[in-house]
Amino acid sequence: MTLVLEAYGFDDVPAEEDLLSISSYINGLVKFINKCPSPMTVAVQGSWGTGKTSAMLQIKRKLDDPSSRIKTIFFNTWQYSQFDLGENLAISMLKVIADGMTQGTTGEEAKKFAPFLSSIRKMGKLYAVNLIPAAAELVGGGIAGTVVRAAVATGTDMVSQGQEPDELDGVAVLSSLREEFAAAVKESGRRLVVFIDDLDRLAPGRAIEVMEAIKVFLDVPDCVFVLAIDFDVVKMGVQEKYGKDVSERKARSFFDKIIQVPFHMPVARYEMTTFFTQGLKRAGIDAGAEKLGDYLQLSEVSVGSNPRSTKRLLNTFMLLISILDSTDSGQSESGAQADAYLDLFAVLCLQTAFPEAYSALGEKNVNSDPAEEFIRVFEGGDDGKGNDDGKYTKWGIPESEIALLERFLQEMNRAFTHGTKFSEEAFNKAFSQSTITSVAAGSVTESSFERTFDAAKKRTNALCKSSPELVDLAFQFEREFSGRDDAFVAGANPLEWTVRLTPKGKRLGVLSIRSKSLRLVVELKNGITLGSTPEQMAGGIHAALVEALGAVSGSDHLVGPTIREPATRDGKYFYVTVEKITAAEQVTLIAQALRPYYPQEITA
Repeated sequence: MTLVLEAYGFDDVPAEEDLLSISSYINGLVKFINKCPSPMTVAVQGSWGTGKTSAMLQIKRKLDDPSSRIKTIFFNTWQYSQFDLGENLAISMLKVIADGMTQGTTGEEAKKFAPFLSSIRKMGKLYAVNLIPAAAELVGGGIAGTVVRAAVATGTDMVSQGQEPDELDGVAVLSSLREEFAAAVKESGRRLVVFIDDLDRLAPGRAIEVMEAIKVFLDVPDCVFVLAIDFDVVKMGVQEKYGKDVSERKARSFFDKIIQVPFHMPVARYEMTTFFTQGLKRAGIDAGAEKLGDYLQLSEVSVGSNPRSTKRLLNTFMLLISILDSTDSGQSESGAQADAYLDLFAVLCLQTAFPEAYSALGEKNVNSDPAEEFIRVFEGGDDGKGNDDGKYTKWGIPESEIALLERFLQEMNRAFTHGTKFSEEAFNKAFSQSTITSVAAGSVTESSFERTFDAAKKRTNALCKSSPELVDLAFQFEREFSGRDDAFVAGANPLEWTVRLTPKGKRLGVLSIRSKSLRLVVELKNGITLGSTPEQMAGGIHAALVEALGAVSGSDHLVGPTIREPATRDGKYFYVTVEKITAAEQVTLIAQALRPYYPQEITA
């Protein structure tokens, strides 16, 4: 019996099947290559991971019809460049082309290619005799030396016995190579299509040399070259070889001289439904139409339609749900578990596409847990006035990506809105689960946003950073406002206490223990206010505080706290700030003024 293991994740091997629904583009290129005039050079363009190699393999497979007059050859420059030196990469390319053309030929048919093979041998000998000493000196002994010597000796192995280097006329060899290649293609009676892959993974200058070699030696009738190359690499290569002063216009002229047909991978047209359906199926998740749409939308506004990035995202997702299923094996996949999977996927999208934002939400020096920090940034600004346009650039987000990040945060907010309410608990849980796959997992950990209600621990941590008198005032405010001294949640910063009252209660504000006083920010937003809008409640609280503290403002031993006018963030989030709280009497009056506005929280 043969055991068949069902695929779980995705490898990074280029796909020869169409998972992105671009068959019309592939078929169009196949038709063009079959019928176009020659010589012809086509550039398959696109950034890393957009599927250039997969597209070329699909084109090659369709062209490889035994009844066709087309002969295809595939050359991967990246593989051959690892140990080749100098121009030996071009020699290797010529050798692969020659081997492909002569494959399966015997007798009289094979003799037709003899002049072309002889020219390649001579050209290889010219380069090899100069490169072998340099290679040996460069790499020394051992395995690396053996491999490099074998690579650069390609030309020597190809040269006919008894021929000395000084018998070779370099100019004659180079000038005859093109003619003999053209003759070999003509004698074959077939159209030769050569795929040159991974040019954009070479040093840009080396990529230019390969392109020049194709133009000089191989640009002959009935020959079509399909190159995986991007213009940006060509521009860098031209500047590397001919000087930094070469303009983009001149680089474009070079590109146009080599390339007759530029083809950009149709990333915007990729249909990712099949890709995701297969990925989720491999993970054992039956998402359903609605949930599948949520997965697709989150992916679209994060990693986009880049197949390699999407594979990495899905592989990470599968790893984490494998771990979760191992620890929570009794849970069902429907309902809450399906939401939990989508929650985790949303955080992984943030981690993959916007690592700076992910790290910023989980940093140990923030004054709230990841969900609170997300809400603060999503609903308002960084400056306390709701208008900090630089809040994302402070995270290190490039200007060009800010609009995409804002779109993604909108989708993330929607994903974590369970019913009608944003679930901070679900957000923090998913964030905690995701940290093991973060590149910065050592600095973004669950402990960085653990919170404590324990009074003794809070006191010990706070006393390390502030005076006992101010810590006592903070605990007094807890007791007078809530009736307990273990109500407020303390975070990674021991001097910032979230006014929450219960572990799963609503966030009501932040109490800060500053260097010489306390600072209280009362937060009003939808879901917290009782029978009034956030703006109305903010106005009521402000008036109550002014009235309460104004009654004792003339006391000699009190310097009245500063009560700021209600401010707003986008009209959805209002807050009232009280600063310079320095005395027990002030704390009592503030607590008395606030208590009537939070009866449900107090009695919960």
